[in-house]
Amino acid sequence: MQNTKIFLASSSELKKDRSEFESFINRKNKAWVAQGAFLELILWEDFLDTVSQTRLQDEYNRAVRECDIFVMLFCTKVGRYTEEEFKTAFGQFKETSKPLIFAYFKDAPTTIGSVSREDMQSLWAFQDELKALGHFHTVYENIDALKLHFNLQLDRLAASGLIELKANQAEGHRYDVLVSYRWVSPDQEWVREELLPALRSAGLSVFLDIEDFVPGRNVLLEMTRAGQGSRKVICVLSPEYFEGGRMAYFESLAARASDSSGADSRLIPLVYRSTTLPIWLSHLVSVDWTEASDRPTEWQRLLRVLGVGRAHWNRANVGSRLPSMAPHHPIPNNLPRLQYFVGRDKELAIVAKAIAVESRGWGALIDGPGGIGKTALAIRAAELAPPRFERIIFLSAKRHELTADGRLSLESFVLPGYLEMLNAIARKIGRPELAQAKEGERADLVQCELETRKILLILDNLEEFTRDDRNNLFQFLNFLPKSCSAIVTSRRRADASAIILRLDQLNEQDANDLMDKLSGNNQLLRQASEAERGGLYRQTAGNPLLIRWVVGQLGRGHCRTIGSALDFLRSAPPGNDPLEFIFGDLLEEMNESESRVLAVLSHFTAAVGSQLVAVLAGINEQAAQFNLTSLSNRALVIPDVEERRFALAPMVGEFLRRKRSDMVEQMGGRLEARAAELIVTNGYHEHHRYPELEAAWPMVAAALPLFLAGPNRRLQEVCDALHVFLDFTGHWDEWLSLNEKAEQRAIAEGDYYEAGWRAWQAGRVHRLRYQAGAVLACADRAEEHWRKTQTPDYPGVRAGTREEGNAHTLHGKAHFLREDFSLAIECFTVACDVLRPAYHASYHASRDYASALNGLAEAVRSSKDLDGAERHYRDALAIAQSIRSRHDVAVYTGNMAALALDRKDFRGAEELALDALSKARQVGRQELIAASCRRLSEAYVGQGRREEGRTYALQAAEIYARLGSPYLEIAHSMLSEFPT
Repeated sequence: MQNTKIFLASSSELKKDRSEFESFINRKNKAWVAQGAFLELILWEDFLDTVSQTRLQDEYNRAVRECDIFVMLFCTKVGRYTEEEFKTAFGQFKETSKPLIFAYFKDAPTTIGSVSREDMQSLWAFQDELKALGHFHTVYENIDALKLHFNLQLDRLAASGLIELKANQAEGHRYDVLVSYRWVSPDQEWVREELLPALRSAGLSVFLDIEDFVPGRNVLLEMTRAGQGSRKVICVLSPEYFEGGRMAYFESLAARASDSSGADSRLIPLVYRSTTLPIWLSHLVSVDWTEASDRPTEWQRLLRVLGVGRAHWNRANVGSRLPSMAPHHPIPNNLPRLQYFVGRDKELAIVAKAIAVESRGWGALIDGPGGIGKTALAIRAAELAPPRFERIIFLSAKRHELTADGRLSLESFVLPGYLEMLNAIARKIGRPELAQAKEGERADLVQCELETRKILLILDNLEEFTRDDRNNLFQFLNFLPKSCSAIVTSRRRADASAIILRLDQLNEQDANDLMDKLSGNNQLLRQASEAERGGLYRQTAGNPLLIRWVVGQLGRGHCRTIGSALDFLRSAPPGNDPLEFIFGDLLEEMNESESRVLAVLSHFTAAVGSQLVAVLAGINEQAAQFNLTSLSNRALVIPDVEERRFALAPMVGEFLRRKRSDMVEQMGGRLEARAAELIVTNGYHEHHRYPELEAAWPMVAAALPLFLAGPNRRLQEVCDALHVFLDFTGHWDEWLSLNEKAEQRAIAEGDYYEAGWRAWQAGRVHRLRYQAGAVLACADRAEEHWRKTQTPDYPGVRAGTREEGNAHTLHGKAHFLREDFSLAIECFTVACDVLRPAYHASYHASRDYASALNGLAEAVRSSKDLDGAERHYRDALAIAQSIRSRHDVAVYTGNMAALALDRKDFRGAEELALDALSKARQVGRQELIAASCRRLSEAYVGQGRREEGRTYALQAAEIYARLGSPYLEIAHSMLSEFPT
């Protein structure tokens, strides 16, 4: 079995993505192990149980050098160990051409206050380094996008033979030959109309994509299945076969890999039109179809190597069955010209089956939102139609077309109704007099005329018809003669005796191909970064018309970048509003529950489940699931792979907020009220209720923008209720962002008392992240805000000794982080002096004073006065015990354990750390649990109990890694230096 080693490196903030990625690899192995391939995923966690004689990071680097694939995940920072691993991988790649390196950067929503300058600088510096090395990264928005992209890469590696997949022995070779070709003219017509019938007439079973690919499956997986299930592969070669970076020739790559010497003639190159062969094909003997006089001989050679006996390829048989050089002539048509067409291979195959002679229905109905590419798909499918049709007739009901300058009226070119369309069909088939027949008889007369003809009808944009006209037209198509077929496009759903194809967004690769084509005469688009292109794709939800419209704005007025063009999209003036053009009939056809579902989703940036949607929309879950599925079929809602969680296409949200602000506001009110109830009930110091709040966090997070936009008083109450929960559970990004924004809101309202507390809370987050400068700035702001409450005319709550003391405490913590212990002691001493007189007055006053004492103890201990530190710790602990603050008791007990470690009193440190850990777990504060585990580890190691120390070190490292910078560095340090 081939073993492929994949090393996964990432910043600690992406722990969940790492876990999901590991599950994805496990699922992939289930499919590939039976085919002789195993993916061995290597994670840094796997090293925790191994013995290292050197630095543990050296073990990581050794594994990197031995792996076949190196995958990096980043979001807002790049740790020095991950960067070291990349440099190791890149150096190994330059020497040995492996490992293959894939760099992924997560484009997650962030705010300025949610990330540190140092983290972002590390990220930008690393991206610049990648560019300098010529290695380009991929941006992904969520874990599903990451898995989809990397799954495609694995399939490509398998298709190219770098990962060797063996045919499933139970299935064997079901086909004699697979034909690989490009979907371009004249190649596709020759393969389908000449080569395929000739091979089958020789008794061969042939695998052909348009007949044998299963709709809805991954294209690469289908290519792999085709190659594994066929004895031989014919690649029909022409100049286009190797162009465009497309996947058409992956079957031939896979066949080449499985028979690299060519001894088994598994891969047979057939040169249909003259072209230069690449190196990997040039040494194989080709079948040359370019010279007419040589074709009989070449045909015999081909049949012989395919295993066809002489009785089948004698000259008489060959002469009657020999494929001609040219395909059939193009079918007469009035199709509009397509400037370009990208992707949609799967959808084209579905339409091809729908209009095949053996199809039971009248054809295909393509539906979906405006601009998704229905018309282009119908035209391209008609261009590829089989020669059984003698004529293709294109008719449209479209009244307007969107251009970069606005709407273009098409009134003089369209058919306004059902009868006019019948009249147009009659004229196109040369029977204009049928248009004069009675209305009730006209459809029957046209159908009778079509019975003797082979017509393909392309009927475009039927949503423009009235309901009655649409129903009449579908009734007409239901009785369309078998010799004819139709392809119909509409934004509106309909029941029809046809294959119904719900057209979804372009995938990201096809969207990039579209942008490549659009960039031909657009310098600004050519200069756009990969991240900007990715942003355009996400904001337009892969809608090709929106992509073209946004690109069309580049260079106009202030639209010099994709970002500025997207801003223009959101505020486009009347007459040039693409959202109105695309979604204008959305609300008209939508029922009430669908509108409520969309309005709920407009408040969420991440995907949510149907149960939550049902609660907020005020409908039952079954109805919510039905509506979500229906909306995703129209590409208005984006489901996850399992269709359990759903997100709103960004542009649909923009349209809803503009056109149905009442509904959006109503659903926002329901979201806000429910979130507020959850916060008040489960927040504050209700530690035992935090799991319930954590479970509901996606909804609470979605409500935060509503609180920020609502009354200042309620916003400040929400901040008060949430801050302990956010601290304990590690939601530090959200904690910092909420406080910074609430501080600005309070300033705008003239509420300097609350502004001071918000600045003070922001300082606490920075203190947890060891950002001394930011802590000092927050302390200064808090002090300044509270000072403004002392003016004679200030109308609100005035700051007092509690606020003054806490400002000094925060200043002390900033100086402590800067290791200016003398200045820290001075600040903490002043804080104690201010807070001491009134500390008995209330619970909060007692906690504030104990906190100042604890800070003083920390600074004194760092100055090596251990006895002085112990006195202050004991005073703080006594106060915490008197007011029964379990959290504070855990903190100060843990600090006493640290003091015992300083004194090498490992037995005493063990007892104190165990006590602190028990209390920390009761209140659930993650950082405090990790600190207690770390101290326990040191205490056990000091007593020679290494295995117990190792156990707690691993627990601490896991939590620190989850909390992220700077705790990731602590985790790495513990794991690399801990003796095992």
